[in-house]
Amino acid sequence: MLEALQNNSATNIVWENAKTALKKQLGQATFNSWIKPLIYIGLENGVLKLAAPTKFIKEWVESHYGTKIRFVSNGEIKQIIIDVNAAAANMVTQQIAAIDPKVEVENNIANNIVNIASYNESIGSKIDSRFTFESFVTATSNELAFAAAKQIAEHGYVSGLNPLFLHSGVGLGKTHLMHAIANYNAEKFPERKVIYLSAEKFLHQYVRSLKERSTLQFKEQLRSADILMIDDFQFIAGKNSTQEEFFHTVTSLVESGKQLVISCDRTPSEFSDLPERMRSRLSSGLVADIHAADYELRLRILKSKAIGYNAEISDEIVTFLAQNITSNIRELEGALNRIIARATLVKSEISLDNAKSWLSDLLKIKDKQVTIEEIQEKTAAKYGIKLSEILSSSRSKNIARARQIAMFIAKNLTTKSLVDIGKMFGGKDHTTVIHACRRVEEMVATDESLAREIQVLTSQLKAC
Repeated sequence: MLEALQNNSATNIVWENAKTALKKQLGQATFNSWIKPLIYIGLENGVLKLAAPTKFIKEWVESHYGTKIRFVSNGEIKQIIIDVNAAAANMVTQQIAAIDPKVEVENNIANNIVNIASYNESIGSKIDSRFTFESFVTATSNELAFAAAKQIAEHGYVSGLNPLFLHSGVGLGKTHLMHAIANYNAEKFPERKVIYLSAEKFLHQYVRSLKERSTLQFKEQLRSADILMIDDFQFIAGKNSTQEEFFHTVTSLVESGKQLVISCDRTPSEFSDLPERMRSRLSSGLVADIHAADYELRLRILKSKAIGYNAEISDEIVTFLAQNITSNIRELEGALNRIIARATLVKSEISLDNAKSWLSDLLKIKDKQVTIEEIQEKTAAKYGIKLSEILSSSRSKNIARARQIAMFIAKNLTTKSLVDIGKMFGGKDHTTVIHACRRVEEMVATDESLAREIQVLTSQLKAC
């Protein structure tokens, strides 16, 4: 055995030279992800035999780097055979080390890979069993997003909607649909690997993998998923290293036939700080928006929830809630929950007067006057600029547009005069405010995306 291994180590120089050339071509990060985990088994008659710790690495190397490996070997490697055999790779590593302890051998990455069978517990965020397709109330404002999510849940990658990019304001059902996909697969297709991650959990896991030097494990877990869902993408965008890792994950999943679902508060094209290649990738599947719920949908949601709670709530109360709580569905459901909890726990009568009393703090917030300072701060944050810039005289396109939108919202949400609004924006003349409002009205008339942006921003300000 030792003689065979020694002969084998002599031919290993071909593989070592090939790896050196590959590292120069691919770069350190790509090399570490895909080539470094491979364990050299042998080279005979031009046939290179390697061991990969996982099936995913084997398939990825075969499809993406097989030709490159043969090319850089100058004809000495004519065929590549990769086995998925972590135990064999570990044995060879130990044997080579036994021949010469000074020889630096490849780390056996397989020993560090988390058992994928328990990946949901190790990496994913928890799934709420209440969020199903059956409990999602549809209308014209959300029917496209619902249909797309249902198609993916039923057919996975073959749905042809990859990636699915859901976007809307807060509390309008994006997270509900993602949980519904997970719940549907848990019931109908338990063999599928579905990972749902909040942006916060994604960031936490990624940072931890950097600290623990286990980024390969992190990547393997994500890329092993048949369906990967990332919620609230806006919290990842702008963080360069995390954003780059996310892009590579997206690319590898899509190219390897896995399904990706992303939710966000805006469309990919609205991220000015995203590289063009990432915006293009995120937009390459289906971008589906969810509009704010109209009165009829709010009414239907409340009735559906009341039936689900087996609570007797009068049409008068349901109508009152639908008319007065308009910012988002989450808040609407929260109001209903408070009424039902109060009636159930304290045994109080569910009347309209009692409902108004129990929700008095919420209803007072709705009557609160929005200030120009709040509008300026929220608008600056929305468009990724400094508050000082929105108050400046800068004519930079993105700053000028944000300033005009803030003036437009200030005119519509406050009782301040045009003169007062101008003064609050760095001493601008009232004619500047008039021009800004007219300009925004013109843009909104032809730009549906901008109209939604302003609608979402307005709703957020009213909810503050």
